[in-house]
Parts: sequence; structure tokens; C-alpha cells
Amino acid sequence: PQSQGRCQMIRWCFTACLIIGVCVPLMAACVRLEKPNLEKRYYLLDTVRPGTSATSAGKGRLRIRMFDISPYCKREGFVYRLDQFRYESDFYNQFFIAPDVMITEQTTHWIRNAGLFTEVLSPNSSALPHYLLEGHVLKLHGDFRDADRPRAAISIQFVLLSPGAATDDSVAFHKRYAA
Repeated sequence: PQSQGRCQMIRWCFTACLIIGVCVPLMAACVRLEKPNLEKRYYLLDTVRPGTSATSAGKGRLRIRMFDISPYCKREGFVYRLDQFRYESDFYNQFFIAPDVMITEQTTHWIRNAGLFTEVLSPNSSALPHYLLEGHVLKLHGDFRDADRPRAAISIQFVLLSPGAATDDSVAFHKRYAA
């Protein structure tokens, strides 16, 4: 009687181990526990100048300094404004290059194609300019405060300096653009 109870216990343990050893791996193969592999997406800004270039070449040589950018939007990941005080960064949607470099480059191409100056120099040019253009990116984010009408928000302040004989540069033009 005692050995019969022991045999039943061994059979029960063997059956349980067999079920666990065979069925659990089979069930696990049917269930995916891993998250889908999300890929990063990279974007570039592109500007297109409507219309034609100026009919006569502009006067003077312009150097465009590297734009500076507000620290909150300096990152490559997209920034979203959710409400008055909440912002979030998107790890999976990013600019391909740093926003300050990209916006400086696009502005240089746009002004060069406009024909407003005889030459448009890049920030690292050693040629002496007649004018300097500074740009300050104040805002660059997706605005989701109104969930029914999300929009892109950008604000840039431009300052055109006319370097003179004096030690201080004189401001020839100053304007803030926002969209």
C-alpha cells in the first residue's frame, strides 16, 4: 500500500513535468512577449523660395553667422508642446542634423538664391563681408495644445549688421518672423 502511493506520486510528478516540459514551451512559442521594433525616422527641413530671383544683383557681401537656438529645441528629437507648461521630446522622430546647423544652411541657400547680395558667405568663410546676418531661433516645435488643430511652430529673430569703422556693429535691419 505504501509503495503503491509512492508509485502514484512518481507518476503524477512525471506527468506534471511532462506537461510543463512540453506544453509550456509550445505555448510560449505561440505568444510574442517582445515589443515591435520601432525604427527612428529622420527628417530635414527644406526651403523653397517662391517666385524669381532679384533682377539685378544685390550690393555687398553678406556673411551668415551660425544661428543660435533656444536650448529647449536644440535637440535633434522633435519637441511637442502639449499645454502651457508641458513639452515632450520624441525619440523616434528626429532631425537628421542639428536644427541650428540645418536652419543656418537653409537660410544661406534661400538668401543666395534670392540674389539680394553679390555674394552670400557661409559662417566659416574668411572673406570680409559688408553685412553680417545673425539668426536666433526662439521656437521650433509641434504645437498640440489644440488637439483638433495641431501645427508646427517656428519663430526666428533676424538681425542684419553693417560692420562699420567703429568698434560696434550697427543694426541695419531687425525683425522677428513667426509661423
